[in-house]
Amino acid sequence: MIKRTFFKLIALFSCVLIYGQREEYTWDIVTFEEPYRYLEIDTIASNTWETGSPDKMHLNGSYAGMNSIATRLYGAYPTDNHSAFTLKISGMNVDHYPYSVYLEFMHRLDTEAGKDGGYIDVSYDGGQTWTNIIEDRSGCYVPGDDFETEGLYSLSDTLYNGEYGFSGEVHDWSKVRFGWEGCMVKSSSIASDSMLLRFHFISDGHDTSQEGWNIDHIRLFSMPITGSTADGQANGFSVLPNPAVDEILIVSVDGSVIERIWIYDMTGKFLGIVEGTNRISVAEYPAGIYFLEIESGNREIFKKVMKQ
Repeated sequence: MIKRTFFKLIALFSCVLIYGQREEYTWDIVTFEEPYRYLEIDTIASNTWETGSPDKMHLNGSYAGMNSIATRLYGAYPTDNHSAFTLKISGMNVDHYPYSVYLEFMHRLDTEAGKDGGYIDVSYDGGQTWTNIIEDRSGCYVPGDDFETEGLYSLSDTLYNGEYGFSGEVHDWSKVRFGWEGCMVKSSSIASDSMLLRFHFISDGHDTSQEGWNIDHIRLFSMPITGSTADGQANGFSVLPNPAVDEILIVSVDGSVIERIWIYDMTGKFLGIVEGTNRISVAEYPAGIYFLEIESGNREIFKKVMKQ
């Protein structure tokens, strides 16, 4: 019997958005209103990253809610500094990991252009080795490759130590989005069940009395890779129709046998279980959002369905 993990995962599902011509499945949002279990701020004494409401001339307040994360909530960032926080991404907070992994966040910046600033690197081996995301070539699509990337730094944007990264002045909230598709598992050298993203802030010895880097509303989402084997493996099953009125059909995209399906409402309340069939009657359920936990072999897959 597969251990029930619904209550650990229900918070990871939210909404489906449309960006361009591709659906977006939002799994989690880091709002900094409370500690996020998959985000860790380095504990070294010199680390300047703090969560709260920044109170500065340019970096004042947060994008949404009361809190965000910033290089100090008050005053200028220090010289000769290197601070970081790390975000862990796995199947626990991105349902389509590792086949489709995207991030979007809002940020502001006030640093010495071409010198101080921030960059993001990635590790697939638990932090033993790291690669700047703009140089990562582990997949068929990676940050910076096409229109899905927005607001990210490029290979022409360098900091004082030669790293590619953000620098200069961006005083209004600006969106950054990037991601990976059909990647991490494509290389035989990459076999990790999670990836680490590390957000760095660095400064040289020149004191400009500027305010640093401010980040908020980190959204983790996926987009289907239409027609690809990876997308089929990532989804595992399709729910038709969705939204539903009277009945839903669970279709296995790879021929896997569906053993049983648990049904929950939006609050996590268990509503029932079906076995030996891939059809579920929802005619008597009130309109709203429901979650399905599908057991197939040694896999459990969570799907969201809307009842009209």
